Amino acid sequence: TSLLCLSRKNDSTRSSFGIQLEVPGVYSEHGKSAFSYYRLNVYTFGRNNPMNGLTDVLFSMAACDQLALGVAAVFGPSHSSSVSAVQSICNALEVPHIQTRWKHPSVDNKDSFYINLYPDYASISRAVLDIVQFYKWKAVTVVYEDATGLIRLQELIKAPSRYSIKIKIRQLPMGSKDARPLLKEMKKGKEFCVIFDCSYQTAADVLKQCFDFRSLDI
Repeated sequence: TSLLCLSRKNDSTRSSFGIQLEVPGVYSEHGKSAFSYYRLNVYTFGRNNPMNGLTDVLFSMAACDQLALGVAAVFGPSHSSSVSAVQSICNALEVPHIQTRWKHPSVDNKDSFYINLYPDYASISRAVLDIVQFYKWKAVTVVYEDATGLIRLQELIKAPSRYSIKIKIRQLPMGSKDARPLLKEMKKGKEFCVIFDCSYQTAADVLKQCFDFRSLDI
């Protein structure tokens, strides 16, 4: 279960009309970078410490408490189950919800009051292909952690039909942090240009193991 942090004292900013707008931010335990970025983009900061360890139910109650104060919008969180609870409340009360997480493109989204700051899957996919073309890689191995990675990399995966790029697709071992057998197999196959799509926690583990295989261009 992910820990949740709720900014108990709202960060606020004053509009050009002289009205103070309250925009509470809600972040998961791993959303520290988003929390810092958010704090830098408002003019006045709340000073209370965030509350940790809230369940989704308690978090929803806390979000309602914040919305009762007349806030202009809600920022975050990034955790999937929590963001759904917050979005449901924002929809009901017609309060804008600022999201910062990746959304699956096939989800039937009936949410009205939200804006997503996370790049859409098509933009990410094209950006990855642009990087490969910039470095003029002719053979690339794509290593993904879960099925969503294939969506984010679909432009690159479709590249062989349009460009002279050879693509090999592999998946990280499920239920294990040990990627060394996979790295050994890639090194044996002379797969030196590799793109990983995984969480930052997994990326940290993989990069540490990659130090033993310095010939990989990751």
